[in-house]
Amino acid sequence: MSKQEFRGLERRETQVDPRREMSERLPESIQPLLTALTGKAGPDDVEIRAWTPSERLVATIAELAVGVAGGAAAVAIGGPALVALPVTTLMAAAAARTLQTSFVHHASHGRLVPSSKRWNRFWGEVASVLAWLQPLEDYEPEHKIHHNQLATEADPDLVFVRDVLGFKGGAPRAESWRRLRRLIVSPKFHLSRTLARAKANLIDASPKRRAASWAYLALLLGGTASTGAWLPMLVGYVLPVIVLQNVGAVLQTLSEHAWVHLGYGRDSKSAIHRRLTFTRYSGESLPVRGSGPLAWIRWWAAMLLVHGPLKHWITGLDLGEHLLHHIEPNGFDWARFAFSRREHEAKLAKGEERVVWGLFAALDLTFAHLELLPEGAELGDPEGYGWIDPRLLDM
Repeated sequence: MSKQEFRGLERRETQVDPRREMSERLPESIQPLLTALTGKAGPDDVEIRAWTPSERLVATIAELAVGVAGGAAAVAIGGPALVALPVTTLMAAAAARTLQTSFVHHASHGRLVPSSKRWNRFWGEVASVLAWLQPLEDYEPEHKIHHNQLATEADPDLVFVRDVLGFKGGAPRAESWRRLRRLIVSPKFHLSRTLARAKANLIDASPKRRAASWAYLALLLGGTASTGAWLPMLVGYVLPVIVLQNVGAVLQTLSEHAWVHLGYGRDSKSAIHRRLTFTRYSGESLPVRGSGPLAWIRWWAAMLLVHGPLKHWITGLDLGEHLLHHIEPNGFDWARFAFSRREHEAKLAKGEERVVWGLFAALDLTFAHLELLPEGAELGDPEGYGWIDPRLLDM
């Protein structure tokens, strides 16, 4: 990687805030839409509704139901109804992903139903059953390790990146991008991940949790068999909830942390988490002042057709504020994520915050960290890195 390329990567951690630009240059009436598309509230945005975790859960389950039913209906009807499939598939895939990244995740911190441990666990398990996710009872202890030993050999998420996905230290960025493209379309990968999810739910789970999964499977298969709607089931449910969930997990995990473990034993836990964790927003800078209509058409197309859908699917709800979650896991009001962040600006300002705009920029930054390790370096084992490229220490 040349010095010029390295400086270009540094600029991916945005110095100019595109959301502030949007707030200053675009009409006040569309600011709520821009907050939804980017995941970040403008400086003058007013919180119209203070969402609660319970309301978010109900809305997400409803979105899953509408997405699955709508997709199945579009396939069953055929013809012009098929134009609805991109929307229904996005709805179902995003809802299924959010059940993991918001509801099972925050249930593991006791933050889904903070007033009751029993109902917190119950609804966390319901969320995991609906989308064939790792049971909360198994996810919770693993996630605690992730917070306490981020990007070390003990971190289950690091093990997933290294051993399951196969990403390696020293690999050129282009090679990591090729690996990602091959991975997300690999039948072998999807079969392996789907079987692992089925095993976690139907075999390895506790008796009550296992019974719930078998009952849910019987309901799905029984309902499909009774109607003969196998193709609508495959397109409306299996594609978004199983296949796209597998893809979403890869894109989310690779883009949220740098995964290059440095600084333990030397830096504070907060400093390490700040260095390794990205705050991810969706979107890009506005066209320069004086740009013509084509520039604005391109910008709106990117926001509505690329950045917005990716935000909804990959960094749904609060997941873009991942650094804030790591430094305030129990103090961040995640259901009000865009507006709760403004209440923690002073805390965030006490140290480094790595802000990246756009999923592809976040992925590229992760791959740049991997590239700067010595070839063949074992992720999670800094003693095995040998010589460290000094540019990595500045990232």
